Amino acid sequence: MNMTDEIRKKIESKANKEILASELCPHDNKRTCYECELEFVNKFEEMSVSIDKVMKIISDYGHIDGSHYKQWCLDQIARILLGKDYDEWSKCEDGSEFDIGVAP
Repeated sequence: MNMTDEIRKKIESKANKEILASELCPHDNKRTCYECELEFVNKFEEMSVSIDKVMKIISDYGHIDGSHYKQWCLDQIARILLGKDYDEWSKCEDGSEFDIGVAP
């Protein structure tokens, strides 16, 4: 079992979900409401998919030599993690765009 699997296993345990969901519940920190728990589970599932996609890009392309290829990997990872917020994030303060690199 690799490190990612170990971390995922800990996060996926029901006890951890309940603790995390209760910490995120704005209604009452002493209990978990159904709506908050459902919202947390949905966010967790989205996060798990993102982690899998990110790790796939790293394992498939991260070993390829060339800074322009590695920059492409970073760009793809940022797109996965940020989703619709990527465009706003990718604009630099000086007006230039984030370097998207070159696909291998």
